[in-house]
Amino acid sequence: MKRKPKLLRRFAGFDVMTNVLASVGLRSKLFCRSECEAPWTIVVRRSRLSHFHIVERGSAWFEVRGRPPEALGAGDLLLVAPGQEYRLVDQPGRKTGPVIELSEADTPGQHFHLRHGTGDAVTDLICGSFSFEYDNGHPVLALLPKVMHLRPGNVADDASLQSTIQDLVAEVSAMLPGADMIVSRLMDVLFVRTLRAWVAEQSERANWLSALADRRIGPSLALIHERPADAWTVERLAKTVGLSRSIFTTRFTRVVGESPFSYITRIRMQRAAQMLRESQMSHAAIAEATGYESESSFNKAFKRHHGVTPGQFRRALNRPASSE
Repeated sequence: MKRKPKLLRRFAGFDVMTNVLASVGLRSKLFCRSECEAPWTIVVRRSRLSHFHIVERGSAWFEVRGRPPEALGAGDLLLVAPGQEYRLVDQPGRKTGPVIELSEADTPGQHFHLRHGTGDAVTDLICGSFSFEYDNGHPVLALLPKVMHLRPGNVADDASLQSTIQDLVAEVSAMLPGADMIVSRLMDVLFVRTLRAWVAEQSERANWLSALADRRIGPSLALIHERPADAWTVERLAKTVGLSRSIFTTRFTRVVGESPFSYITRIRMQRAAQMLRESQMSHAAIAEATGYESESSFNKAFKRHHGVTPGQFRRALNRPASSE
């Protein structure tokens, strides 16, 4: 007699984090792998990018205005939020020696293997960046701290994060055919696993990322992202996850940081902007696809959220860049 296989677990057909990172346009870029021989200094100029640094071997110090120098060791991952100028150095207060500068203007699509300094103590660093092409659409972008320093063994799911780091280091070091594609994918994986690790460290703080793991609020977020055109009401969402309207509203607002109605509107407007950027759909079709009964109500909601009408938004996308 044939036996059917036992279903152990069904993976979700829809992933909220994947949807959000795609809609805000996650972009990763590798700058360089540097073999630094003391004395050495790497200066990162202020930019719109989130920079990351992996200490492959050796040690380094992180210096930024307003914080005491911070020691980095082998296997450490440092993620620095946009808008900050800082230094990586072989010793605190380094005043002399050669300097490497990293800036947003570095050659797009290229990365470099550098040897830096003149001494014996060697530190190998991998430096890159994360950015968001559309950075005004989701609260996840405001959650990350100015500086995130993750050390081996100090975070939950460390084996997965360290495995990603080791794979990235290996690919960047070898640079075999196909490495560009692998490195790009690994950096995306690195960002997601870094988010997971940081959320685990902040488990007692309510925020959008921790809300994904909430057994009642997480499913409601998935429904909103998966089917933004549905006629969602607070009552309907609450009933779907087995809560009363008042309890659901209180819990959602506390965990996510905004009301269910506000969140639904935000996701619809984010989706509408994505459709305007990436498709030739009419405004009426986009209105229907994002849950609005008429084009006029959609136009009003879009202008209230984005500050411009859908037509103005689309025309700005097609406007040629200034030559100045």
